Amino acid sequence: MLLSRPDTLRADQKELLHKTTSACPEMRHLASLVRVFAQLLIPAGGNGDRLQEWIGTAEEVNLPHVHSFIRGLRLDHDAVRAALTSEHHNGGI
Repeated sequence: MLLSRPDTLRADQKELLHKTTSACPEMRHLASLVRVFAQLLIPAGGNGDRLQEWIGTAEEVNLPHVHSFIRGLRLDHDAVRAALTSEHHNGGI
């Protein structure tokens, strides 16, 4: 549910998602990070800067799997930046 578009969730799923993300600060942070990153997947010119802001915010939270994801983003930074900023991409949005 965390990876689903919020507007596609049924009422019971929204309630469960709310309960899950309210369970602890880590889940709340993770949900927020996922939502913000999902917005970056719609290519736009300013997304390169927004990605850097997202990385800075994500690094402040003690979520090892997110930190691993960030390392992967950094390994192929130029390609990630191009995918998030260029209208010409392989994604299906």
